[in-house]
Amino acid sequence: MNEDVHLLPGEKKLIDAKPDQQVIWFWLLTVGGRYIVSVGFLLFFIYMMVKPPYRLGYQLAVVILATMIFFIWAHLNRISRYYLFTNIRAIAKTGIFTKRRHIVSYDKIADIHVEQTWLERLFGLASIVLEDISGNRPMMMVGLEYSAAERIVYTVSSYARREENT
Repeated sequence: MNEDVHLLPGEKKLIDAKPDQQVIWFWLLTVGGRYIVSVGFLLFFIYMMVKPPYRLGYQLAVVILATMIFFIWAHLNRISRYYLFTNIRAIAKTGIFTKRRHIVSYDKIADIHVEQTWLERLFGLASIVLEDISGNRPMMMVGLEYSAAERIVYTVSSYARREENT
């Protein structure tokens, strides 16, 4: 999937994952809600500023443009996310403009679990929350298919237990 992750000596890829296609519709109902409210305010200002015969045309154009921008953002956001699990560590790469790489080695994991809101359940999605012992902000891996998230948590948990026992 994404070959620009440099592996450490003796490190092997176990699982690599990307958010499921359904995450775009999930984001539409979550992030998109705030976006739609913002577009609503913009439409209200257009309504107040434009002469009556042209109001509907401008409002329709703004709605179409805003919808296109949202779907482009959602698609770019989905393809820019990449999660890699090796035999040593978990890596999450995110960001469209600002690239972020979050790495947690298995010996530093305090907790890993699958989280699923009611809306994620509706789309068959889940998020993995991986907390390290530092207590910093947890690593969130969003938009994964539920069964894939369960499989990843099981695999990572078994490797983390191996690290504890060595």
